[in-house]
Amino acid sequence: MKIDSQTKLFGLLGHPVSHSHSPQIHNPKFEEYGINAAYLAFDVAPEALKQAVAGFFTLGAEGANVTVPHKETIIPFLAEISEEARMIGAVNTLVRTDTGFRGENTDGRGFLRSLFLEQHFEPEDQQVVIFGAGGACRAIAVSLALEKARKITMVNRSKGRAEAISDLIHKETSCQSQVFCYEDRKEVQEAMAEADLLINTTTLGMSPDVGRMPDVDVSVIGRHHLVADIIYNPKETLFLQEAKKQGARTINGYGMLVHQASLSFYAWTGKE
Repeated sequence: MKIDSQTKLFGLLGHPVSHSHSPQIHNPKFEEYGINAAYLAFDVAPEALKQAVAGFFTLGAEGANVTVPHKETIIPFLAEISEEARMIGAVNTLVRTDTGFRGENTDGRGFLRSLFLEQHFEPEDQQVVIFGAGGACRAIAVSLALEKARKITMVNRSKGRAEAISDLIHKETSCQSQVFCYEDRKEVQEAMAEADLLINTTTLGMSPDVGRMPDVDVSVIGRHHLVADIIYNPKETLFLQEAKKQGARTINGYGMLVHQASLSFYAWTGKE
């Protein structure tokens, strides 16, 4: 990698960032395409986020990724945000404009791209069940709804956050949406049986706590299902193992990780 007075700066803003693989993803691609740029990880404490965004822009940085805990709190410090990011209520990509950074969100689109490229799945007119109601659920649910999924069912321990996502989908798209708790076993089983795609967006099953999964009846899973887990460590969670036993196709979260990064890279460079 060549560093000189013309090198463009990109980076990751988060807290902590020592675990991130983003520099290893983006820097080799800059080099491969002959782009004079460098990508660094910046550990930004929450109370310093406003100054960091302003400073990053003043220094001439071209763009950045945003990770926890800043995806939502960074929005007031941006010049503009995309419609998708507005609906999701979170940003994971910054792109430089004349007046400041524009915020975008590539998480949901990255997930859908992985489904299409790896499993030839297209959301239009499909029924989906999502377990969890956190930020990943919101990004994925919004992207599915914008791509004309027919119905999204969210299953969570409590209904509050899931209902907020459901209300947004009803208000802004033509997609049907409903919410259940895990205790609503009959309704959850029926929704799972009717669905085309099941998605775990919780941390249940993530290393090192690999012996856990959403508290649902996997016996209703069949060969017609595509079952996804946004976890990529381990490569195959207990949830995916159980789904595979039932004959379902499965996909883990590694593709989402790669493709959300790819979409960020494209927003910055116009290159895949």
